[in-house]
Amino acid sequence: MAFASTLDLLDEFFPPGRGINPHTTPGALLWEFGEAVRNNPTPPARHGVLAPAYIGGWPSSNFGLVNGDLLLSSLLYNEQVLIHDPIADWFSDDQYFVEHMMASRPGHRDLERNRQNTAETRQFLFTAAQTLRGLRPLIESGIIGLIPTSHVIRNRNREIADLVARLAQLESLQHPQYTSRFAPHEIPVEDNRRGMFVFAGDPDPGQQLAQALSRGLTYFAREYVLAEEYGATYTAAFDHELYICRNGTFATRPQRQVTEAILQSRLPIFHALNPRLITDIHQDDAFASFRSELHGLYENAPAGATQADLAAYVADQEQVRLQPTLDAAKRSAERGLLDKIGVGLSRGAFGIVSGIVTDLASGTNGIGTLAGAVGAAATGFVGRPSRGSSQPVWSSLVRHHKSVSDEFRGVQVAQGGSSEGWNIPTTPSTTVTVTSGALISDFLPKSGTAQLSPNGYQDGVYAPCWCGSGRKYKFCCERADRNWRPIQ
Repeated sequence: MAFASTLDLLDEFFPPGRGINPHTTPGALLWEFGEAVRNNPTPPARHGVLAPAYIGGWPSSNFGLVNGDLLLSSLLYNEQVLIHDPIADWFSDDQYFVEHMMASRPGHRDLERNRQNTAETRQFLFTAAQTLRGLRPLIESGIIGLIPTSHVIRNRNREIADLVARLAQLESLQHPQYTSRFAPHEIPVEDNRRGMFVFAGDPDPGQQLAQALSRGLTYFAREYVLAEEYGATYTAAFDHELYICRNGTFATRPQRQVTEAILQSRLPIFHALNPRLITDIHQDDAFASFRSELHGLYENAPAGATQADLAAYVADQEQVRLQPTLDAAKRSAERGLLDKIGVGLSRGAFGIVSGIVTDLASGTNGIGTLAGAVGAAATGFVGRPSRGSSQPVWSSLVRHHKSVSDEFRGVQVAQGGSSEGWNIPTTPSTTVTVTSGALISDFLPKSGTAQLSPNGYQDGVYAPCWCGSGRKYKFCCERADRNWRPIQ
């Protein structure tokens, strides 16, 4: 039986009324569910006429933890945003063919014991199910599209490695220029880890620093290739990703004619938004008109113009075409539809900074068209045109002064032994230094005891299950262990 999405699979195996118990759900049921997930790949359908956006630097890989006004507001300015399917990725075997750092999400396999990570899977699935069900209105309306990612990263790993090698050669992405610009905790290295680099004392730490920075570039490259794979435009929500886009894109494409224009529209950031309200508001005429006008502005930008001429064009068009719809959106928040349902204007605003490329080498000789207010730098980053269309170079949500801690909940900040930056001891020793960073530990079993307690016969397969569920092994993990297969 085919299922339309991971949400449908969740409803089939774990009906909302019954749910998932993070302590006692049987391991056999988790194994059956994982098999169904692996046999039911569900790439998202295109929603609307504009290309979807992929917001890099954690938002697309942890959207269930988004709690900030900035990222939720960004959904109003896009027709569709792609995010990781957390459940598809957890149960994928492709993840084990890709190098990951310690403390990354381990997935459903315990490779050391050749069995299921039952306790971790129970906890992660409990959390992920709550996340997806909370986003249900946005997923079912198509505003959010779920994408499985592990198989893409595995299949395009060589291309990712080549991109990292190119980026690592750029002076702007090496120590000391890179490290003086960003603290370790600003650099994501896994979907659930930022910074937390481990250094040994070394009078010449250059090699260690290069390896650490390469981890951050690898994560960026993986997300960038994911956006390309699904036809989305990569968007930088935070300054770190914008820095790589601006410095890396142009430097890796010297054979292309690049004309850059900067548009800084002070779009409103709204507060009191939630998935249901975003779904209801998404068809509001003011926002629909804004998305359409912005798209048209870039589509009709003059090809081959100088930077000054292009900037003047953008400024003129912004005043004539965008400002009226922007004002209408603000009025709606202050005394119209949005105000009536409790959505107001935040004190902050974010600017859109967008790059436009005239790509003569692709044969289109056209302007890269942005997909929306937070469109992005999709394909062509590594120098090969895709799908025969002109490509935008980069764009981002910037000037908002919002940090990851402002936009996400459930992120554990680790100050580390070098919280002030990249201070690596110069004297060799048997101890190591861990830099500042942050972790999302949504897979670690929470403290507490299982609600069940086996009674009666308790020998052999009737003994308490090794996973700690409180069930007897025969009725918990026995079938999962018996059907376990090595990674293919």
